[in-house]
Amino acid sequence: MPLKSKLEIIEEIAAYYSEDPSRRGLNEDGLCQYYSKGKVCAVGYCLKNPENFEEEEGCIPILIQEKIITFEDFKEDYRIEDECFWELLQEFHDTQSNWNSNGLTKLGHLNLENLRETYAETPVT
Repeated sequence: MPLKSKLEIIEEIAAYYSEDPSRRGLNEDGLCQYYSKGKVCAVGYCLKNPENFEEEEGCIPILIQEKIITFEDFKEDYRIEDECFWELLQEFHDTQSNWNSNGLTKLGHLNLENLRETYAETPVT
């Protein structure tokens, strides 16, 4: 299965959560969690078995560096080995001011556009 491009993943994540922001993987304190009660964060969405990381919180580059999450844990077509990309995608998902009950806010649209511009010409690595 070919890898998705970074831009394809960004668009897929934005569409998924814009359609229903209540899908966001947030714990009872409103903080991002990779998997919480059947819901997933942006990174959790791309993992094969996000439920295996229900207890995990924190910055994806640290979890990757500590081998708590590995690139093998990602669905095959999402295995882009770029910790910075995953961190920016996670940050987009986690930022409360990007979302409201209807989907993306104005700020969310601006941040989405910034992600698009950052990765528009970036080849898959």
